[in-house]
Amino acid sequence: MTIHFCGGGASLLLSITQSELNRLHGALQHDVAFVAVNSLSNQTVSIRTKAIADLYFSSEAYDDYGPEHVTYTDHTDLQMPDARDWEIVEALAGGSHFLES
Repeated sequence: MTIHFCGGGASLLLSITQSELNRLHGALQHDVAFVAVNSLSNQTVSIRTKAIADLYFSSEAYDDYGPEHVTYTDHTDLQMPDARDWEIVEALAGGSHFLES
């Protein structure tokens, strides 16, 4: 998801789930001052609705995040965990003794 703001500030790129997209869409249908967005990288962002100029939704099947995708600051470095983190999570979830040594 990409959010463009009134006033020309930097765009905000967030990776969100389909259910978060549906929840956000529903919230924006009402006259609320702020909406909260929960990203896949464990970020919660509060956005003043009157500050939103444009909102673009994209899926992982697309190569861009919005009409200015070439100029967006790379956000994936902030959202992608180290591959070793997933090894630890898998070991914990599987009850592995991998971490005991």
